[in-house]
Order: sequence, then structure tokens, then C-alpha cells
Amino acid sequence: NEIFFVFDPIRMFAAKFAGILEKDVWQKPSTDFDKIFVYNKFSSNLLDKLNYGEKKIEIVGIPLLDESIERFSDKKKTEDLFRYLGLIKKKQFIIFNVEPAYEHHYLEKKDHFNNFKSILKILKNSSFKVIISLHPLCEIDRYKFAEKKYGVKISLDYKIHDLYPFCKYVVSFPCSTNILSQFF
Repeated sequence: NEIFFVFDPIRMFAAKFAGILEKDVWQKPSTDFDKIFVYNKFSSNLLDKLNYGEKKIEIVGIPLLDESIERFSDKKKTEDLFRYLGLIKKKQFIIFNVEPAYEHHYLEKKDHFNNFKSILKILKNSSFKVIISLHPLCEIDRYKFAEKKYGVKISLDYKIHDLYPFCKYVVSFPCSTNILSQFF
């Protein structure tokens, strides 16, 4: 029984009068874009079905993966990554991709950290080392306690796309980086 707006209704009202409110404010990406770049044919097909038009859609790779793929095939760079993580080479690990619920303001701090700790308690019982990947908005000082209390490693020098090729499992929330895991 609640009304939910994609944007503040007053801003939407003002945008409508200014002539800049999109026809469908929920449609992402905007149908007004001249060009839309997607990662793969699957994404292209989804957009095409929504009448974006084939000429607007361009399939491109994911440039940020170039370095990750290069590291995967470079013995020294791979060893450097494992050394940083505190792991014996080729020792399997779990990536815990932390949901930035508190940082995105859709959970209170207490609830967010209760969820975080609950997941860590479960992961701590696995036979795999747990590597935490934090969202860029996450303040490291709020999460540092987890290294000592749960024996995990927070990866600051390597981002999630750098870790994907080497992990056994990923524990994640619905996140845009999850699509990258399919490549590895």
C-alpha cells in the first residue's frame, strides 16, 4: 500500500514541465541514447526485444578485464596476487562480494553489519580462505575488524575482477560485477 517513485515526484513534475522527463522513467538504458554499448549478444538481444533498434546497439568487450586476463596467464603476476592474499599458489578461495547496503542507504548500519557478520560466520566454517571484495563506497576502517575476528583478507590492491579467475566460489548480492564471473 505504498507509492514508489523512481525519482523525487517534485523533480519529476518539474522535468515534465521542462520537457526533459523521459517517456518511461523506469527504462534503463534510456531509449533517447544515440548509442548503447553492451558486453555480449545476450544483452544485445534483451535490448533489441525492447525496441531499441539494432543500429543503436554495439557489442563491445569489457576493457577492465584485459589486465585480469593477462595476469591469469602470467606466472609472476599470479604469484604476486597469491602472495598478497597470503595464499599458497593455486590454493582455492572464496570471494565474499560485500553488499554495500549501508553505503547505499537502504539498510541501517546495525542491520547491515549484522548481515555482514552472519555471512562471515558461515564462511568461516568452510575449508576455503575468504577474500573480501568491498564496494568502492565502503570505508575500509569499518570492515577491518573482520580480518582479525574472522581470519579473512580484505583485498585492497586487487579488485573483484582481478580475483575472479582464481577463486573457487563467489558469495555475492545481485551486482553488476556478477556478469564478469561467467568469463572465468
